[in-house]
Parts: sequence; C-alpha cells; structure tokens
Amino acid sequence: AAVIDPYPGVDDPNQVQNPNRVIMLDGFSPSNIDKDFSRGPAYIDSADIVLKESFPVQVELVLIGNLPTPCNHLRVVAEDPDADGHVEIEVYSVSDPEKMCIQILEPFEAIIPLGDFAEGNYTFSINEEPGSEFKIP
Repeated sequence: AAVIDPYPGVDDPNQVQNPNRVIMLDGFSPSNIDKDFSRGPAYIDSADIVLKESFPVQVELVLIGNLPTPCNHLRVVAEDPDADGHVEIEVYSVSDPEKMCIQILEPFEAIIPLGDFAEGNYTFSINEEPGSEFKIP
C-alpha cells in the first residue's frame, strides 16, 4: 500500500497553515527534530482562553503573534493545572541553524487545545507573564 504524505514538501507538519494563517493542529509540542534545532522566541501579541460547550469543558488557548522568521516553528508546552488552578504555558520557536532564511517576522494565529478541565477557577501564565483568569462552572 502506498503511503500518502498529507503535507507534501513540508519539513515540519506542525507548521502547516491555511490561507488565513490559522494553525489548527495540536502538534505544537516539542518533537524529536528539535534536538538539532536552535531555540528562539515567539512574540505573543494576544492570548485568549476559549471554553468549548462540552462535558467535560474543553479549553483552548488562542495565540496571535509573530515568529522571528518564516523558518521558525512554533512550540507550546502547557503544564497541567497545579493545586491552586494555575496553568503554566511555555511558548517559543525552533529553527534549523543550517538553513538560510529571510529575516522578516512571520505572523501566526494558533489554536492550542489544552484539554478538559474540571469545575473551578483557573489562571494561566505564558513564559512566566501573568495571563487572565477563567472559571469552569
């Protein structure tokens, strides 16, 4: 049986984008290719929590910002809520240091599924910067 590549010509499927530049994959976690990449920033312009109407309540993080270059790949690491309901989120980028790339900002909008949350009050921070609060009824 033939294997069909759903992302032909794309080195990292985590970076697949539609024409509206919305990344709707949950593959923002660090991957095994990252060990050969250089770590860099991701510039966050806004971060919003979206509560889905489901049971249990599904939580998504919507990030809008810029990567340092079109060759950078977005990475997001979200911890489970601690005993106080705080969720620590780390957002950064990685890039291949051997690859030449134009030096312009690459805008992104990313929808990050954070999973289901139990009833309670929560806060989140991104890269140790306080974010907003949200409540699961």
